[in-house]
Amino acid sequence: MKVRKALSYGINREEISEIVFFGLFEPAGISFELTSPFYTPEVSRRYAEHDPERARALLDEAGYLNRDGDGYREFSDGRRFEVTIDAFSNSTIPDITELIAEHWADIGVKVHLNVALQEILVPRRFSGEFEIHVTGAPANPFTAPEKFALTAPFEPFWHRNGLREGPAWLREITALIAAAGTTLDPAEKSRLVSNPSFALWCVSHCQSTCRF
Repeated sequence: MKVRKALSYGINREEISEIVFFGLFEPAGISFELTSPFYTPEVSRRYAEHDPERARALLDEAGYLNRDGDGYREFSDGRRFEVTIDAFSNSTIPDITELIAEHWADIGVKVHLNVALQEILVPRRFSGEFEIHVTGAPANPFTAPEKFALTAPFEPFWHRNGLREGPAWLREITALIAAAGTTLDPAEKSRLVSNPSFALWCVSHCQSTCRF
């Protein structure tokens, strides 16, 4: 989770807005859409601030250090901390991921871009062959819980072994989504989605969808 938070803090969403969206994009993390009764600015902005110093500190705490002085962090076995981002070519995503690659290089993470058609990348997503898979905005967790929670074997696709070895926070999110998705009491639903742990699904997608 520290790595997910670090990568999110490492993204300069304001720069992406200015360069790709002519300044019209409102920087935010993955959250309920503006029209949702569960949208709150607090959750929308959670982990979305560009804070490279905090990102570097989190990666340090997680044990990913630049031991050889080449500007990039290494795993404990000496391999460089590098990731490959799968990006759909028929969209603005390649432009966004090029900027993210620069942002993450600034915090010591090497990025390779794999830009291809959806027909090529989607099978990689469902077969678990990706490292980071960037799509459009994810669906609402109440209408597509399989993208966020432990709903079946190999789901969510970014943690295919989650049912057997998923972290405690993923199990807690699953329980909260299930409870909020089945209650008919608006006050109870609001209480459940206001739980701080519920906001972790924002980081589970981490702007892109990643398996760290």
